[in-house]
Amino acid sequence: MSIRSTIENFYSAVRKASAQLETSCKNIDDRQESISSIINGINSRQESSQESNNDIEKLCQSQAQQFNKAIEQWKKSVSRYLTSKEFVNKFERSLLLIVFADVKAGKSTLGNFVSGYSFRNTPFGNLYTNPEYYVYDHTDKTLGSCIEKPIPEGHFVENVIQATSSIQYFTLLNGLTWVDTPGVHSLTSEYEQLTKDYIKYADLILYLTPSNNAFKMDECDEISRLVESGKPMLLAVTKSDIQKVTGYDETSGKVLYELSPKDDETRAAHEELGKKQCAALCKGNFASQHRFISISTLIAKTAMERNDDEFFRQSNIPDFLELIGQVISDKSVELKMKRPRDEVNSVINELLHGCQGSFIGTDALLDNLSHTLENISEAENRLSLLKSSILTSARSEISNEIYSMLVSEKNSGNIADKSAAADKSEKIINNVLSREISEAAARELNDFQQIQLSSAELIIDADYQHRTKTIEYEYLDGRNRTRDPRGLIEHIQHFFGKEFTEYSVRTKKRTREIDIGDNFSEYAQRVIELSLDSIEKTVSDEITKLSRETYGRMRTSIEEMYSDIKTAADSLEKLKY
Repeated sequence: MSIRSTIENFYSAVRKASAQLETSCKNIDDRQESISSIINGINSRQESSQESNNDIEKLCQSQAQQFNKAIEQWKKSVSRYLTSKEFVNKFERSLLLIVFADVKAGKSTLGNFVSGYSFRNTPFGNLYTNPEYYVYDHTDKTLGSCIEKPIPEGHFVENVIQATSSIQYFTLLNGLTWVDTPGVHSLTSEYEQLTKDYIKYADLILYLTPSNNAFKMDECDEISRLVESGKPMLLAVTKSDIQKVTGYDETSGKVLYELSPKDDETRAAHEELGKKQCAALCKGNFASQHRFISISTLIAKTAMERNDDEFFRQSNIPDFLELIGQVISDKSVELKMKRPRDEVNSVINELLHGCQGSFIGTDALLDNLSHTLENISEAENRLSLLKSSILTSARSEISNEIYSMLVSEKNSGNIADKSAAADKSEKIINNVLSREISEAAARELNDFQQIQLSSAELIIDADYQHRTKTIEYEYLDGRNRTRDPRGLIEHIQHFFGKEFTEYSVRTKKRTREIDIGDNFSEYAQRVIELSLDSIEKTVSDEITKLSRETYGRMRTSIEEMYSDIKTAADSLEKLKY
């Protein structure tokens, strides 16, 4: 494969990884933003400052406090998570390769080659992407606090020991971040913690050892410690080249040399030595995922200057880039995103199921709210059950008092006034029901106050009537009545004005109204029936009103809290991977 194809294929893999990471990171960012939006969108509830004697109200007050405390703790937890992600996100947006080596192993030179800086002034200068190079200020030892500054030279400084005393890095095509760490013996310096933090997020650890003194004991010790991180490692033997004597320049008097790769046997021996020593130090824990290779950056640079594909191949840089390319794969990108995705799931699970010793989750809070609603329902039901006892007691008392009132009205002669009877019956109903409801409610509600019902309208559809009966009878009517004259003499006398009478008895008929009583009993019974018919609705309405006034606000508040948390929990569940 040609030099150009090798570099372009490697850069193409980096670009592909960059695009995949960008898509995945955006998806994760969107979910993180949604988590924050969901939690911050839950409004706290106003807590009552007054002490209540009502057990249900006390429970609701306690629930509101727990609700507010949980929300506050969730918001803090999400805030801490997002704050901690600021650094992590930075290096989760690209694959992270960390380079370790002793001094003079050629770390900076190899870094400049991978970044493309070494391509300048060669036929492949157009492949240089000119990434930004940064170095960390060591004024603070922690990763989140170290200040990163652009490297003034615009590349890694080579052949200067002090250049690798700091952590420096570049990000290639937004897909691969190459981190150049201090030498092996600098890991106990101010950068020790910073280096450990980088290892935590590394996708590949690259360890370089020079071929002229490969795998020294202190290097193998360091490698064994890096192996413990569990990260895949690529161990490269650098400077795998020699200067062969090709002749003598008689004019200058100088020996002529030719740059050549070390032979395959020598390279294989170096790699085998590394495998054995590392396997021995790691006590068999040196995993098969770790790879060895011998490379020569100098040969690769020279080959590019000459545009010599074969010489470039002999540098082993194509194989080296291919090994790195295996890290920049679909599987590796997926693995890279597994940790942040798992973190998203972990944060959501903590919000849903709680964090032991820190805060309760939505599950527990929903259970508590549901339990509170059950208590409210039970209390409402107990109030509803009062209707039966109130009606039983009130019916008897109202019947007796209305009957007594009607008797009094009858005796006073006012019984026929239906309007007055209705008014007085209403008053009796209101007084009795007010007392009965108040007494019953007071037994159920500790802080219940006396109520007074408003007047209930009673319409009496019956009339009081005094009953009489008309009877017909016969009687004898005896009296003197004028009669006609009889005989000649009486006619003559009658002619001169004389009247003649005679006594007679006749049978006649008369009618008479007699008092046979009244309809008081029927009238009183109807008034009582109408009154009792009206009290069932009144009692039902008043108990319902009392329940609403006592528990309605509490129920509404708890139901709103439940709805808010349930909606949030359902939304969070959908955000999980």
